[in-house]
Amino acid sequence: MSYNSMPRVSKGGIYNKMRSTALGSTLSMLALVGTAYGADGDVENEEEFAFDEIVVTANRRSQRLLEVPQSISALTGTHLEELGADNFSDYARFVPGLDFVEFSPGQTRMTIRGVSGEVGVSTVSYYIDEISITAMDQGAQPDFKMFDIERVEVLRGPQGTLYGEGSMGGTIRVITKKPNTTEFEGAVDATFGMIKDGGEDYSVSGMLNVPVVEDKLAIRAVGLYRDSGGWIDNILPGAEQEDTNSAETYAARVSARFQATDDLTITAMGIFNRLDTDNNNVVNDGEDVALAALNPRSDDYDLYSLTIDYDFGGFTLTSASSYTQRDTAIRYTDAPGTLAFFDTFFVPITGGEYSFTQSLVYIATDSEAFTQEVRLVSDNDSRLTWTLGGFYRDYEIQNSAYRVSTPDFTFGAGNLLGETPGELVPGGVFTSATTTKLENIAIFGEASYEITDKLDVTVGLRWFQEKQDIVDSTSGALVYTPASGFTLPYVLDNNKIDDFTPKATLSYTASENAMMFFTVARGYRSGGANLLADVLPNAQNRYKNDSTINYEVGGKFTLADGRLTVIAAAYYIDWKDLQISDFDANFGVGYISNAGSAHSAGLELEIVAQPTDRLTLTFAGNISEAELDEDIPGANFSTEGTIIESGSRLPNVPKYKFGGTAQYVYPINDELNMVFHGDVSFVGESFSRLEAGVNEGIGFGDSVQPSYAVGNVSVAVAAENWTATLFVENVWDEFAALGDDNFGGFHRNKPRTVGINLKYDF
Repeated sequence: MSYNSMPRVSKGGIYNKMRSTALGSTLSMLALVGTAYGADGDVENEEEFAFDEIVVTANRRSQRLLEVPQSISALTGTHLEELGADNFSDYARFVPGLDFVEFSPGQTRMTIRGVSGEVGVSTVSYYIDEISITAMDQGAQPDFKMFDIERVEVLRGPQGTLYGEGSMGGTIRVITKKPNTTEFEGAVDATFGMIKDGGEDYSVSGMLNVPVVEDKLAIRAVGLYRDSGGWIDNILPGAEQEDTNSAETYAARVSARFQATDDLTITAMGIFNRLDTDNNNVVNDGEDVALAALNPRSDDYDLYSLTIDYDFGGFTLTSASSYTQRDTAIRYTDAPGTLAFFDTFFVPITGGEYSFTQSLVYIATDSEAFTQEVRLVSDNDSRLTWTLGGFYRDYEIQNSAYRVSTPDFTFGAGNLLGETPGELVPGGVFTSATTTKLENIAIFGEASYEITDKLDVTVGLRWFQEKQDIVDSTSGALVYTPASGFTLPYVLDNNKIDDFTPKATLSYTASENAMMFFTVARGYRSGGANLLADVLPNAQNRYKNDSTINYEVGGKFTLADGRLTVIAAAYYIDWKDLQISDFDANFGVGYISNAGSAHSAGLELEIVAQPTDRLTLTFAGNISEAELDEDIPGANFSTEGTIIESGSRLPNVPKYKFGGTAQYVYPINDELNMVFHGDVSFVGESFSRLEAGVNEGIGFGDSVQPSYAVGNVSVAVAAENWTATLFVENVWDEFAALGDDNFGGFHRNKPRTVGINLKYDF
């Protein structure tokens, strides 16, 4: 959580008249009630407990959130501003069923409802407006700042019908604010923070909306800068440095909207983001210290989109085109744990002496994608509503790696490769270049019918076809074979798959304050190629597709004249052929394989209570069980020959996660309000890997991530167009392990941070 992540209020927030945000609070668990007060503290609006209408487009049509028979958390732009959410992790900790590991900015792994994988493409699809920004590497989801955002929608459970492959756990959609053709607008936001035993944080953001031609054409521009201080000191002799994990971000977003006619709207947008980090958030023990040289990383992405909407009367035609480009680069300098790892696994292969004194690794990933979706969406004013569309995506990603290690070595007697003792192997240089091309086409449809005034049925189906072309060339001592020597031949993998992802929902609206639903939906994720299979006897050339089927029952209820809202859901997910990380202990090389099956089951609950017109209390939480259903051979650093037993927990899925907030609004006078806020979140114990024989503690070979609790407090003074907020994040300076790095270190959260935020709207 960043220091932008403490609650603050702004134009349209707590100062101004908001009849209520209780509905949004319930459904997003983050909303803060924004009732206006007079000078004497009385509520000015007699309907203070009436709900604002929160509208979502998760189903590709505008719908009131409370009426959608689906588990969705929606965080409106007002809610995000009041919370001060600056990035994904700032709001994710309060969304039931949504878990994450944040290795460093721009390196986040997202998990919904326990569908958690260590390898393969992401199990959660990630969107900005109509643009899919999901990274193929599920541990490298991009960092997108939450400034000038209309809302965030978190769709829990498989979304294969409308969002396709990769959304087998769920979908996250960030909807940006669009240009306003009727009003000039602007905002400036600045934050300063001090990290305990670390550096300082600086951030500034700005927005300007200009109607070029009133009611016809407008341009909206957003710019931001983040200088994030570090807190991890490097104590490696010869490489000592303080606060090594600092980061710097520049970003801009420019959009234009042309209202050509009453029926035709054209919207174009460009997003540009530049991120540079000096190191990741890895420490080597219980202190904020590391034993490694810097691992600097750059992450640049550009996104362009063009959306055309035409209302034919009765249905709307939408064309959504986008182009994305993302380039990342990182340099690793191996830590002692990494060097010991190579010594441990390389000596048995060579049968001789081999000592890694230092190794440099350069990894670059360049990707680009073009997508086109065309869909027809009926209006909502008949008993039958429908959506029909087609989708095309052309995606290419190039990965290159270069490892330099210093010494040469010779084969010894008894080496595993059967080589003649004394043969010289040149010094461990390793290069790899992989190009992956994916082409995806799909046809999808969904229809809902009101059987009666209370009973509705929804069915959906998506057919898709994906072509995969992979070319790889690898050379170096790590891939030595007697047949090919130190260079693997070009690997050419061609594959074409096609499949269906269906969905069915039955919903019952008992009254305007109560709705229940039952859903069955399928999710899907593509397989891929193991490019080193030629030198790994246990690895298959290809690992298979995996899929999920989600069974869910839920309900949404408002009680006590709107003072209390409750949303609950129970689910069971059957996961077949899950992709897992495997490891060849003889060769010291990892690959991907398929386990038999697993399941994830859980309960989710969201509650908002407004006991008085000034006090709001919220609660959100879930309990979950995500486990293997079949025994599998030892994998991912497990001892060869061991069994990972049925019932073993899936990685990065805590058995429980819950949190609560309390907020009190005190009117100083008829122009100023004071807002007191506190929140706390609890996350249960989890494991960073799926493996046999897990040891307790943190370190090489261990994957236990202990439970933790984090709390935050703030106090704000708000006027009509400005807000000043003092905050303390991680109040008791909790130390949370968020995933190990396999080589003696683990990622941790940010220490206690104290700061101030100022915002001015005009």
